[in-house]
Amino acid sequence: DPEFDTSNISREELIKARRTFKAASGHELMLMKEARGSAQIYRPVFVERRRQLTGRQLKNANVQQDFSKLVPSYVVGIQFQGEARDRFATITKNYCPNGERNPKPVGRRLAIILDGTLYSAPELIVPIYDGRAQIQGNFEFAEAQNLGLILRAGSLPAPISFLEERTVSPTLGQDSIDSSFRALVLGAVAVLAFIIIYYLLAGVVANIALALDMLLLPLGMMIAAGVLSLFTGSGAYTGDVGLPTLTLAGIAGIVLTIGMAVDANVLIFERIREEQDAGKRYSNAVDSGYDKVFSTIFDANITTLLTAVILFWQGSGPIRGFAITLSAGILISMYVALVVTRMMFDLLGSYTSISKIKMLSLVRNTRVKFLGFRKIAVGMSVLVIAGSWAMFFNKGKDNFGVDFTGGTAITYQVDLDRKPEMQAVRVLLETKGIQAQLQYQREFVGRDGEAPDEFLVIKVPYGLGDSLDPVIQENYQGALAYMKKDSVGPQVGKELRKKGVSSLLWALLGIVAYITFRFEFGFAVGAIVALLHDVLVTVGLYCLLGHQLSLPIIAALLTIVGYSVNDTIVVFDRIREDIGLQKGKPYLEVANQSLNRTLGRTLLTSVTTLLTVVMLLVFGGGDVHDFALALFIGILVGTYSSIFIATPVTLFWHRSVPAGGKITGKNEG
Repeated sequence: DPEFDTSNISREELIKARRTFKAASGHELMLMKEARGSAQIYRPVFVERRRQLTGRQLKNANVQQDFSKLVPSYVVGIQFQGEARDRFATITKNYCPNGERNPKPVGRRLAIILDGTLYSAPELIVPIYDGRAQIQGNFEFAEAQNLGLILRAGSLPAPISFLEERTVSPTLGQDSIDSSFRALVLGAVAVLAFIIIYYLLAGVVANIALALDMLLLPLGMMIAAGVLSLFTGSGAYTGDVGLPTLTLAGIAGIVLTIGMAVDANVLIFERIREEQDAGKRYSNAVDSGYDKVFSTIFDANITTLLTAVILFWQGSGPIRGFAITLSAGILISMYVALVVTRMMFDLLGSYTSISKIKMLSLVRNTRVKFLGFRKIAVGMSVLVIAGSWAMFFNKGKDNFGVDFTGGTAITYQVDLDRKPEMQAVRVLLETKGIQAQLQYQREFVGRDGEAPDEFLVIKVPYGLGDSLDPVIQENYQGALAYMKKDSVGPQVGKELRKKGVSSLLWALLGIVAYITFRFEFGFAVGAIVALLHDVLVTVGLYCLLGHQLSLPIIAALLTIVGYSVNDTIVVFDRIREDIGLQKGKPYLEVANQSLNRTLGRTLLTSVTTLLTVVMLLVFGGGDVHDFALALFIGILVGTYSSIFIATPVTLFWHRSVPAGGKITGKNEG
């Protein structure tokens, strides 16, 4: 069992030494690399050429911590399923110590090979019948993680060859990122200023709470990522928990988090206002306000959290990024809104002479008969959906961007002295009616002392490649030199589409189940109809305006789903409360009163959320602008639907029934 220390032996000598060993028929001599201090040791191993299992048959491989030893180390957990599980059971039974095909007291080794390289050869110790096993070896975390990645990479259906190395700029474009950052700062300043101006001292408390939400959000993301990993199917420890990578979908989750955090504070303040108007002094008004608003905040946030968990469980890619940030934001904002702000108000009551919380009032004591317009509203919604989706189907594939359909990627070499601004190129193409994705790339080929080559890659839908190059040559001749044209596949692949649809269906079922449990089935139907209404109207109007669906729009639609559910639950919770307080009144009358009582909160939450979205819409560029446009449409539609769609649909099940009456079916009255 010789070893080769590569720190003291040349590659030529190593190859020469390998030739001294002769492999038996059907076997091959391979070198397995091991770490020995700072040295890299290669151990010769004879490997049978016949494959026992392939990477495609492996369901999962992840890092787990081994606590069975005095000094905890790491192991790699692997899992097979179906026929592969049975095959793995046969292999371990045959080749473990004293196995059916191995009479020796030492188990045979199972080699792990990727692209002709032997990475590990763990010894088979016992028969394994459930398809779950651990690879032990006193691994450091990095070693175990690397082996897990190698095992998962083995499921790729094709070999990979290294051709070149490129660094790429963000797909959003640095210009879009910079402008979006400025827009977010302006939006945040506008929201904070509006809250202070409207709620005065309570607004200061709300702004402190929002700042605390943002400070605690990274911790919440770490906790959410760790907990949600239990829903991936592995159910195992996956190493050190850290911050997940932030994508545009994750940013969408943060935007929704901020909206829900503001909403929670608005709900609290408006309830305290009502208690003060009823004649209660500071302490009693604060106590009653928090007590009465608890169920509203709890139901709205738990429904959205349930949706996020289901989206993570069933989704993939950007859907999971959205779910992590949204889950983290909900947990943090609920704690801050219900616990921290309550402590602030208690401190104010204990250490100051405050007797009343003063606030401005723009919407009070309204008596609008919203449900009297329900038939007109429903008719308008039907017309908008029918008209916009008729145009949608008429346009067909033109509604979908490169992310969904794939297309053509044209590469131009950039003259670094005349490098055009990405935003300028993007605007030029938009004026020519060309929807495109742009990205700068730098290629490194190992040339010392020379600057890397830089390229501009422009992706357009199929059929637009021929019209793109003349525009570029006419406007950027000399700055951009045509290099090549390639066909590219969609980023939203079959798996993402399948999981996206299934995750939304499961989320709808979860919403129905929870609202039925907490309210009743009629309310669940109203919430689902409103949610579908918001998505259909948003997609229809967005595409009607000449835009295409892309990955950022998926993030926007997920945000709209969360916003719609939260907004609708707040209204439903008030209807449920008023039904209990005003027994004997018709549902129609009670619902109208509830809508008027929550109108101020509905408008204030929409305004504060739209302040940030409008800043992104005005100052954001590229995909961020499209993302903001979809959000802008969705928030307006979501506010409208919570009043004119969700509640009328719910009341259809309770027509002409007194609030305290018995519900026997949707066709009563």
